[in-house]
Amino acid sequence: MRWTKRALNAWVRQQAPLFELSAALQMLTLYGDDMAEALTAIAAKRKPQFPSVNRPETTPG
Repeated sequence: MRWTKRALNAWVRQQAPLFELSAALQMLTLYGDDMAEALTAIAAKRKPQFPSVNRPETTPG
C-alpha cells in the first residue's frame, strides 16, 4: 500500500502544473466573449453567434 501511495503522489506532483494550466485556460474561456454570447443567446432563446467563429478570415497579403 505504501508504494501505491508513493506512486500516486509522484503522479499528482508531476501533473500539478498541467492541472493549473488547464484551470487557467478554463477561466479565460469562462470570462471570454464566446461565453458572454452563449449566455445571451440562451436568455434570448436564439442560436449563438460566437465571436471567435464569426471573425473574418485574414488573408496574407
